[in-house]
Amino acid sequence: MEILKYAASLLPNFKKDRLLEDARIVRTEIQNSTIPSYKQAMDVLNNKVLSKEIKAIEKEYFRAVGSTNNKGIVADIWFRMVELEKTATSIENLIEKDFENEIVVAGITVYKVSLIKALELISFSSRYSLRLLNYLYILETEATTGEQSYLAKQLSKGEISELRSRLNIFGRVLKSFTEGNRDFVKTIRTVPDVLVNEDTEAALATFGAIKVDPTGVHNLQGFAMNPIYHIGLIVAEYQSNKYKENKELKSNLELRLMNLVSVRDSGHSDPGVEREIEMVQSRIDKLSENIRKQEESVGL
Repeated sequence: MEILKYAASLLPNFKKDRLLEDARIVRTEIQNSTIPSYKQAMDVLNNKVLSKEIKAIEKEYFRAVGSTNNKGIVADIWFRMVELEKTATSIENLIEKDFENEIVVAGITVYKVSLIKALELISFSSRYSLRLLNYLYILETEATTGEQSYLAKQLSKGEISELRSRLNIFGRVLKSFTEGNRDFVKTIRTVPDVLVNEDTEAALATFGAIKVDPTGVHNLQGFAMNPIYHIGLIVAEYQSNKYKENKELKSNLELRLMNLVSVRDSGHSDPGVEREIEMVQSRIDKLSENIRKQEESVGL
């Protein structure tokens, strides 16, 4: 069972403070960076974009979330992120209320493992969404200017490949947390209070997949794992890199928005803004590479 595999990958024990700090960081990211950045982008990256690549990304995204939005992908992600922020806040409250100060994985329940996995998925989604928006701005700027080499100058092949390969799981995560009128927290509260270990695998099987994983979080694989729950030595460094990257991404998105508007109005980029974008993107690339190596060290 995936839930057993996931639980086995967690550190043997860690403090609740680690979960609470991560939940606070994720909630703040969504509130202060993700939601405002997507709101600013809605009028510019709507369903009238020129980029054929964006239109292809949009189709793949809407297949993953299982619905469409006539205002386009950016408006849809903004709406879902508003909902996701509420869930992140609720998960933070549940962790405060339901977890002991010292979390011992050998005695952890399905419910608590599911909350940790949910927080990881939300963290992945918040970071991915900003990187995706950066990519969308670049694609639309390239389409507007007609400069075919623009994308290659802005993002590495590795970054583009990772963004495209994880688009499906990003959409599926958003669907899982925001589908219909389901109350995620109320649903996760129905998870049976059963210990997660090899000895209880048979007991878990008797409940059935729907009762053990009613939110579907354990069916979601292929996202970037958060090493702070799986490797004990890089918490401060990883969180610092994510904070710096988030700050730089937010600044870069504002610059790219300004640049795209300038290109549409005048037919060409502002050289000063382009230079600033280049400098900020260079810092982002270095931080992203460090984060990628840390996430890959989880080995799942």
